[in-house]
Amino acid sequence: KAPLDQRTTSMDCVHKGGVLEYNAHNLFGLLEAKATSQALEDIKKERSLVISRSSFPGSGMYTGHWLGDNHAMFYDLYASIPGVLSFNIFGIPLIGADICGFNGNTNEELCGRWIEVGAFYTFSRVHNSIGDIPQELYRWDSVAAIARKVLSIRYSLLP
Repeated sequence: KAPLDQRTTSMDCVHKGGVLEYNAHNLFGLLEAKATSQALEDIKKERSLVISRSSFPGSGMYTGHWLGDNHAMFYDLYASIPGVLSFNIFGIPLIGADICGFNGNTNEELCGRWIEVGAFYTFSRVHNSIGDIPQELYRWDSVAAIARKVLSIRYSLLP
């Protein structure tokens, strides 16, 4: 496993006021989400929708979250389930993973299975990287049929 400070500031770094990086990492993401959410609501006079990859205690009040750039692999589909459930426990109710995978080329079976799960993420989207094959749900007849079924269930459950 990689250390917490791989590709980022050392966890032992001390900020102004004696605050350790370990205790403040991603605090900027919370403050950025809060400012963005409040600015959008002030401008539009309606509830905002902000999605971030950064999270910190309290983030769920201002932003949703996605699990980051996953891969078009069955393991990443599997890993999305505890990821989504964990963030719900952490107080971030709007959470999801990129259905069918973000990096790499997906396939019909993976995409069909992923929409069966992903339709019930609170933040549900199909999204992938530039240069990979298109993966819209209508590209395979079997996936389109699965998507119609599970998305109709999803929308029947909404108030």
